[in-house]
Amino acid sequence: MTCDERRGSTAMRRRLGDPIGVALLAGVLASCSGSSGAGATPTPSPRHQATDYSMNALFPAHPGDSWSYKVTAGVSAGTTQKLTVSGSHATADVNHVIMKSAVQSPGTLPITSDEFYDFHTNGEVNLTYGSLSGGRGGTATGSGASILIPSQSDINSGVSRPFTASLTLNDPRLGQAPVTISGTSHGTGETTVTEMHRTLHVSTVQVDFSLDLTVTVSGKPNSVHVAFSLKLWLVQGVGMVRSEMTSTPGSGTTVTELQSTNLA
Repeated sequence: MTCDERRGSTAMRRRLGDPIGVALLAGVLASCSGSSGAGATPTPSPRHQATDYSMNALFPAHPGDSWSYKVTAGVSAGTTQKLTVSGSHATADVNHVIMKSAVQSPGTLPITSDEFYDFHTNGEVNLTYGSLSGGRGGTATGSGASILIPSQSDINSGVSRPFTASLTLNDPRLGQAPVTISGTSHGTGETTVTEMHRTLHVSTVQVDFSLDLTVTVSGKPNSVHVAFSLKLWLVQGVGMVRSEMTSTPGSGTTVTELQSTNLA
């Protein structure tokens, strides 16, 4: 791989490697104080159940709920992201929820965008790619979804669920980049984690996925394959409190931690 190709590949990984959503997963968890066991039935939070868009207690979503995250280790250390539930509409057995995302990296202008999540009646949560917009004029259109959080029964059993999606990214720096996303998501058990100065009981989820994309550098198209391993720590009634993501090729592990939320 040439220097220009590496720069294109690295720039794309950084664009995809911001907190919670990986811009695609962007966002990681992208991205999301009770301490119920993972075996509990996934039911909406009792805080105001009638307006809970979620069907999975590991990722509550009431109007106005917000989570503030910070990248504490990795290439994007110091980057912050705030996710805020801004709206929802229901179709059949799915609640389609919009999250307003505001990302701030050190020394750069803020990036604001919408992230789209589907909450299914079986408890599965998907990050969807019908339309995404990002900072620096970047946009993405595509189809398909990533399984961000499996249903509670799938988490308990550890069953692996596959997913595929396709995108076309339009980036001022990289031009138009067709992307294929494929991977699996599965529960990996229960543990405890110390976040926000508290020891919390969590369910953990592993999302392994890869991106195959074509970036054009100096007029030359280059194929790039990047594999990601994303681990999520989830607390019932709160959402994601920690994530760790590595990529191959890459530069170490990116750790994202919850700093504050109205739910804890």
